[in-house]
Amino acid sequence: MGTYCKKDLLELGWTEGAIRRFLPAPKIETRRLAYRRGRYDVYLWPKAIVNAIRQQPEVEQYLDRVRQSNEKRQQREAVALPLLDAIREVSRAAHRWRDAASAQYEAGTYGLATHSSRRKRRLYELKERGIAEAYKQGLLRYAGQTAQELAVYEYGDGGMSCFHSCLHPVGVERPLVAEHPETLFVTAKKQAQHIADVETTLRNLPIPGKQFEWSSPPSHKKSSVSVTCWECGESGHLARNCPERVMDESDDIEAI
Repeated sequence: MGTYCKKDLLELGWTEGAIRRFLPAPKIETRRLAYRRGRYDVYLWPKAIVNAIRQQPEVEQYLDRVRQSNEKRQQREAVALPLLDAIREVSRAAHRWRDAASAQYEAGTYGLATHSSRRKRRLYELKERGIAEAYKQGLLRYAGQTAQELAVYEYGDGGMSCFHSCLHPVGVERPLVAEHPETLFVTAKKQAQHIADVETTLRNLPIPGKQFEWSSPPSHKKSSVSVTCWECGESGHLARNCPERVMDESDDIEAI
C-alpha cells in the first residue's frame, strides 16, 4: 500500500496546517540514527487515505488558496521599512526563533533546535545593526542597563517604548533601569513577507564598530534532568554516559 512521510506531503503541495486540519493522526515509527547513536520519530500516513482525502473539494480549494497565496508572496518585491519598524519586526522574529529553539531542545529534537538557534542568531545580528544605526541617527536614546546587563534604548513619547540589546555605547554611564520591559508594538502583518522587508532594510547596515562594547546576553542554565539520551531514550544523562552503552562496550571487550 505504501506510506507518505511529512517530507513527501510537503513536496506534494500539502502544508503543515492542511496536514493538521484534514489528515488523520499519523502512525509514529521510531528509527535509530546509527551515526549519532540516537533515535528519532517518523510520522507516516497511508497513501490510499491521503490520496482519497486530497480529492475532496474542500481540501482542493484549501490547497489552491494556499498555492495562490504563496505565488503572490513570491512575486512580491521586498521594500525598505522605516528603521524603527524594521527593528521591531526583527526583534519579534528573533524572539520567536529563540522560544522555538528552547522548546525543541527541551523536547529532545536537537537538530531542529540547532537550526532555530542559527536563525535566531542571524536575526539578533540584524537587530543589533539596526539599533546601532538608529542610535547614531538619534532615533534611540541610551537609558542604561537592566539587572541582566542588557542595554536599554528608549524611543517614542516619554521613552515608554524601548529595545533591549547587548550593545552599549562606549564611554557612556550605565545607570540601572528597573521595571522597564521591552515592548513590541508591531502592525499585524504576515511575518514571512515582512521579514523580507527587514532583510532589505538591515542587511547592508554596517556592523557595530569600536564606538560600542558588548555585554553577554542573559544565560539560562539548563537542567540535566531535561536532557534525553540518544542511546536509550531515558532522561537525565547524555549518550556518552549511557549505562547501556557502557555495558555494551564492556561486553565487546570481553568478547575480544
